[in-house]
Amino acid sequence: PRAEESRHFARRTAEWLAGPGRPTAVVGTDLDIIDFAYCAVRAGVRIPEDVSVLAIGPRECLVGDLDVTVWRVPFERLGRAAVTMLRDKIDDPGQALPPRTVPFESYIGNSCVAPRA
Repeated sequence: PRAEESRHFARRTAEWLAGPGRPTAVVGTDLDIIDFAYCAVRAGVRIPEDVSVLAIGPRECLVGDLDVTVWRVPFERLGRAAVTMLRDKIDDPGQALPPRTVPFESYIGNSCVAPRA
């Protein structure tokens, strides 16, 4: 099943990149971006000249010479914030907890450029 999914993804990606609505940028998980970059290169699409790519994931992402720009998910800080909120809720079940944000960390690679005018 995985091989068939990969072929389907490659075929759909090539069609998307060859079509009139080709994107100028693609954002996905680190694993999705690895697959996308492979398909893009096979289709003759240059990264970042033709399409920028950005991954969201826990670590840096290299695809050959491509050093993918990543918004790293800080899982440890997310976990700590979740535990703090859980403890607060256990201590006072009736309280409304405000939303909390945990900013992503940016890793700037060479996979993104400003869009052409």
